[in-house]
Amino acid sequence: MTLNENIRALRIDAGLSQDELAARLGVSRQSVSKWETGSATPELEKLTAMSGLFGVTLDELVYGRRETEAGDAAALERDKQTGTPKARYVAGLVLVIVGGVIAIVFMLLGVSLPWAALWCSPLILCGIACFKARRHLAFWCFVSVYVPVFVYLEIGTGVGFYDIEALLAGGGSVLRGIIYAALMLCGVCLTASGIWIYRNTYIAVRWTHWCMLCVMLVLILAPLNIFPDDYFVQYRLCVTLKYLLSFTLIVYGYVFIHSFVARKE
Repeated sequence: MTLNENIRALRIDAGLSQDELAARLGVSRQSVSKWETGSATPELEKLTAMSGLFGVTLDELVYGRRETEAGDAAALERDKQTGTPKARYVAGLVLVIVGGVIAIVFMLLGVSLPWAALWCSPLILCGIACFKARRHLAFWCFVSVYVPVFVYLEIGTGVGFYDIEALLAGGGSVLRGIIYAALMLCGVCLTASGIWIYRNTYIAVRWTHWCMLCVMLVLILAPLNIFPDDYFVQYRLCVTLKYLLSFTLIVYGYVFIHSFVARKE
């Protein structure tokens, strides 16, 4: 295999996109694309950095790895080109259909569309995750279940942080306090899991990511005293979105800062 083929195969084997590899090496995506097509050759400094990133020697990077490793990379590339594996596709299709049927049954029984959709959304979202998530399917299924449950408990039952405060003060409902504490604990575990599984993920440091982080931070810090007392549902929905955005911001911010630091190095 030639150098450009080795770079492409090793990048695929590492599960990195061209943008992610470019961010890690501090170059543009176009440079990586030129390396992989053979129209340009990376400098020795970049070759050394890639050998460390891919976990191979410089000779293996330049002259090729063992055939078995190259075969694994080619198999991974074929899987990406062919799309979702058949078993996962069938499972996703079943989940979406079952979720849709249950939602229709709920509506026929008189349940409003928003509540019917919310109650069935874990099945539907898990089905979509089976279609779209090429990696870390368990994590995205966890997210698909956690978010609707969080929304329902916040809006449908009205549980909140004040239930924990009341429980610690020796009053209020013990069950509501425990439920909300468990909900927050699951959120912390979900955030920690996201940081762990995406700890080696790099994104291109662009102004769009800065804007996204700023928008999320503004939404989290926005005051909620604009809602009158009779707008309870809207108030609880905004509180829920703030919590979910906080969890998302931590993971997203970690990946962005990690990529920014790696680019500076």
